[in-house]
Amino acid sequence: MKREKVLTQGLLSKERAFEIDLLRGIPIIVVVLYHICFTFSAFPSIFSNYYQVIKNYPFLDSLYSFVISILTNSFLHTYLVPFFGGLFLFVCGISTTFSHNNVKRAGLIGLASFIISLVTGVATYVVGQNLFIFFGILHVMSLTIFLYVLLNYLCRKIFGKELSVISLFLITIVLAFVSLIVITGYFPPFHFFPTWPTKVIHTYPVDRLISEPWTYPLEIVGYVRGLEDSWGLLPYATIIFFGIAVGKLLYGKQKTTRIPKLKNFFLFRPFCFIGRHTLVIYLLHQPIFLLLFISLFLILGFRL
Repeated sequence: MKREKVLTQGLLSKERAFEIDLLRGIPIIVVVLYHICFTFSAFPSIFSNYYQVIKNYPFLDSLYSFVISILTNSFLHTYLVPFFGGLFLFVCGISTTFSHNNVKRAGLIGLASFIISLVTGVATYVVGQNLFIFFGILHVMSLTIFLYVLLNYLCRKIFGKELSVISLFLITIVLAFVSLIVITGYFPPFHFFPTWPTKVIHTYPVDRLISEPWTYPLEIVGYVRGLEDSWGLLPYATIIFFGIAVGKLLYGKQKTTRIPKLKNFFLFRPFCFIGRHTLVIYLLHQPIFLLLFISLFLILGFRL
């Protein structure tokens, strides 16, 4: 009986909560589509004869104009990017409560974020267009998970137990309050707090971020932003900690789905599959699509 119980518990512990994969799969699809558009928009900088050859392909010219209209749409940057990015970070927080080794998980995400910074830095130098991602969404995830692990470790050392749900919600409230100070730039009677990055960026151009590396910690905190995929700890670490708190509240020690009746619904399967491999997809989708696009355009007569 004991052996059977142990085997049963082992099976249950390995069972995935499919709704987490589902919620993770949806935003990564949006990210892939957005990055495809961004890659396509960079072609005038990649191909030396782009404007001469594109006249021979009216469809591609119209597609380029359509892509630019999407990327410059204020609704996209004001609402869609924060929503899907926030959803991705929230699910990251929930997933943190499922992980048996968050140090390893944060390390892998950190390695992936380093690769992205390295590749985009080289691409910026080669292409001559600013593509450098110093502190993107994966950087936020990695560093926030490390912070959670550190706080959890200190809590065990001092109080003899892990962070409770209540303490996690309190941390979330504190982070939200500090983020609000950064967003509004106002905290009576002190009026010298920084303003939200979208306001700062207009007076703090990205070339200064590149020429003055000492400003990079300001981007990590969320005080300033680069022109490209830039996410600061404030306010985005708040969303991850909120996800951790919600994950502990909803799932506790029983890491299984809360809606088992929908587990095998066929429409969810593709999203769940994608959600189980988000890190690999995030790392590989841009180089793959870039290689495919460049190969196709070279066939059509474009030259690097």
